[in-house]
Amino acid sequence: MIIQIKWDSLEDSGEFFDACQIFGGIKTQGGGGTSEKVGDSGRKWVTSDETVFLGQIGPTILLIIGDAEDLVGRGLVLLFDALAEQTP
Repeated sequence: MIIQIKWDSLEDSGEFFDACQIFGGIKTQGGGGTSEKVGDSGRKWVTSDETVFLGQIGPTILLIIGDAEDLVGRGLVLLFDALAEQTP
């Protein structure tokens, strides 16, 4: 599942991003999950049954949720390829 949320402001986007990071950290605690920073404004949480990527690009939040880490990785690659094609 890929979700894109565009907020009214960078501040609103940042508040949502921070809240999601807290939730992701709580969700993976004690469950054998891992968390890692991805680039300058992304984070990935991996558990045995789910991988979640959260990224912030200006006022836009990108959330990708999948059953496996490689599935989420492929979703990111496809998304970045599509965005690159749209950029002049």
